[in-house]
Amino acid sequence: MLDATSIKAALNSYTIDWTSRLAKNDRNVPRAKWVELPDPNSPYTMRYAWWVEDLSGRLDGANAGSQERLLAASPAEVGLFTIFNNRIDKDAVGPEDKLVLERANLRSSASTRMVLPTADADKIEPFITYSLPKSVNQMPLIPQGFGYRDAGQPMKDLNDLITKRSVDEITNHIKNNLPQFDLRKGGFPASEDYVKTIAASIIDYADADTDATIGTGFRGVDSYPFVNELFDRYEWTGATSTVVTVRVTTYVELWNPSNQTISGSFALENDNKHVIKIPPAASAPFTSVTHAPQTVTIPPNGFGVYLCGFKDYTFPVGAFPPSTLEFPSDTSTSTYRLRWNTRLVDWARGNVTRTSGTLQPGTARAKWKGNASPAHDHSIGQHGDPRASYYITAPIFPNNYDANSNWGGRALKPTISNTNYREVRITRWPDRGSESTVGTVPGSDTKLPTACIPPANQPNMALAQISNATRLNSIGEMGNVFDPAQWSKVELNTTTASSSSGGGISLAVGRPEYGKFDSEGQRAAQLMDLFFVKPQTTVVDLTKININTAPREVLRTIVAGQTLNLDPTRAALFPPKDTIIGDRFADVIINTRNRFPLRSLSDITLARKNPTTARNYTTPVADTEPFFGSREQYPAAQQPDDTWDDAGREELFQRVSNLVTFQSKTFRIIVAGQAVDKTGMVLGSRSREFYIKIEPQRDATGAILANKPLLIKSIYEKSL
Repeated sequence: MLDATSIKAALNSYTIDWTSRLAKNDRNVPRAKWVELPDPNSPYTMRYAWWVEDLSGRLDGANAGSQERLLAASPAEVGLFTIFNNRIDKDAVGPEDKLVLERANLRSSASTRMVLPTADADKIEPFITYSLPKSVNQMPLIPQGFGYRDAGQPMKDLNDLITKRSVDEITNHIKNNLPQFDLRKGGFPASEDYVKTIAASIIDYADADTDATIGTGFRGVDSYPFVNELFDRYEWTGATSTVVTVRVTTYVELWNPSNQTISGSFALENDNKHVIKIPPAASAPFTSVTHAPQTVTIPPNGFGVYLCGFKDYTFPVGAFPPSTLEFPSDTSTSTYRLRWNTRLVDWARGNVTRTSGTLQPGTARAKWKGNASPAHDHSIGQHGDPRASYYITAPIFPNNYDANSNWGGRALKPTISNTNYREVRITRWPDRGSESTVGTVPGSDTKLPTACIPPANQPNMALAQISNATRLNSIGEMGNVFDPAQWSKVELNTTTASSSSGGGISLAVGRPEYGKFDSEGQRAAQLMDLFFVKPQTTVVDLTKININTAPREVLRTIVAGQTLNLDPTRAALFPPKDTIIGDRFADVIINTRNRFPLRSLSDITLARKNPTTARNYTTPVADTEPFFGSREQYPAAQQPDDTWDDAGREELFQRVSNLVTFQSKTFRIIVAGQAVDKTGMVLGSRSREFYIKIEPQRDATGAILANKPLLIKSIYEKSL
């Protein structure tokens, strides 16, 4: 093992005095050692040396720093300011501005000295290049090293599959390369296909409509509404000597949890099988009714309260008309089904519980039976997430109307002491989200839901991100896709599969994976190894940064000086003046790649400062937690609390995913040759400098042509 002293001595022996022949003031000092070619029959000795320098880990000086950082990032959005002063405000005027202003006059890293003082040029020159090829049509390949069946083959363009609505092709590609991915499903129903459900939801996240993509064994989650609250009002409206009439009037609250305004038609099927007893002995169930469709518009994170309609039921009576009717026992046989634009989008698979009680004649004595939220018991992994009702097999908990129904907002049931049932707290969801205002409590049985004044809508608090833009702009957007996996405590390492659980999670792309899935072949982030999203332009910019070879100063620029604002309650989470996050990112990447080279975007999601120590899933520790999406990685003064919302956690990764690559294709090569006599006097020298690109041959689509030699193209060449 060499120590620092011996390494320094070895490097000194590699120094050749050829820098005077390079570009003026070039600070990228090449090192090489002469290779002697002695000829005993000649009075002269020939020798040569070479230097190869990777340019793919440098900043693209021709583009960097020219655009504001956006989610759909490009290399033009990389900031240069951190190299000059890694604590400076990105909006302050600095040498980086002059560098961008004079870009047209700069042709090499050394030419920065034409426009910058020596001290500033010394800082930027080793980390910038103006010689990268600008673009080529290339098809990304599925990475090697993971055991993927199609490793080395072209990734599939997810936007193309979304346009074709190809659930089967997305599904088969996942199952062929990640055969254990289906193990994520936990207690997911046997009648449903977990991977097809994910595939359909990816399509629905991006497509332009609000309709569910449905088929045998799958239903995608789009920006359509869900049943959040359902109450039936039972009124004994009349009696004769032979029959009694009970009118059941149904009110529903629909929740649009997405960030999109939606318009469409809903139809509610109230499959009411609650039982009523007509004294002295006869009992009869109610029956299903599908109410007439209604056309509605619901804003982002909006709650709509609707009167669906009513149905009159007649029941025969005995010899003596009763004065009181009975609901003799609680039942869990009723359910509901919601159709949006004629498609089944919501269903209480586990049914709803309706309570026992009595019913007497008259409007003032009408009784309510219903539920004030979807399946909700935090202790068993139910979180009141309406997207999960379609899968949960446990019945929905009943609530009394006057004190525990909540119209026009989030559910809060104040008369329930058990906090596991009492409040739908989105900050307790495994993925977490923002707490919008609770709905209005009627306060009495006589006040109808449609008479309750709802709280003001809070569209910025939407817990579900849906694009509906027809395409993905970043592969990292898959982190917004709802994950229907069913586990009792998915956020803990002690979780168990449970068909009674579900809700509150999306795919872990850009944030730490849950412990149950944190193994190769099951991580959601590995979907990024199989799919890519083709830019709307016809070419792919090659000026991405090789994260395996980029020096620390370049790594810092990838994330430093940004404002993260997707968490609505924590806007500007990381102010531009605070660039400590850039230093932390650089440390994490360097420590991780010292352990193993980063192979793909999914490897970046695993990067952490101490990659050799096991994660603590229950009590996260900063140095052992993955960098992206972990609150532990932020400085104490800026560290978000445990309620940090899912979209906010994943934002930084989306900003990075389009900036990096894992291969080097562009190099600087300097070669030198000399003739010396027996005394060592140099009789002649010749040196040349090349910038070259090494690239496989491709067809018109950008796919690599098999069994074709590599193309070596000279970008720049000169004699020194």
